[in-house]
Amino acid sequence: MTDSAKSLDHSHSPPSALGWFPLSVSIEVNRALPAQGVKWLFTRMRTRELIDGRLEVSGEVWDEEGELVALSQQQVWIIVEAPKGAQVCHETRRGEGE
Repeated sequence: MTDSAKSLDHSHSPPSALGWFPLSVSIEVNRALPAQGVKWLFTRMRTRELIDGRLEVSGEVWDEEGELVALSQQQVWIIVEAPKGAQVCHETRRGEGE
């Protein structure tokens, strides 16, 4: 371990994710796979937005021939754990919890 690695200050570490909670999931199947299956499928998942723990993800599934098999859209809420020793403020936004 280098001296610079030993001297890193971890007191300001970002929170770690504990899990996620799905808010909405949409899946559109464009074509069925053959009964005997396929050797491989290519998937691409993209995050378009991550704001205040709310994550929007879109996905595509492609077959061996480059044909689109399915599309998906998901919105999830990321549940995080505050860093050790951090003070956590639980504010209620106006209109929430009333």
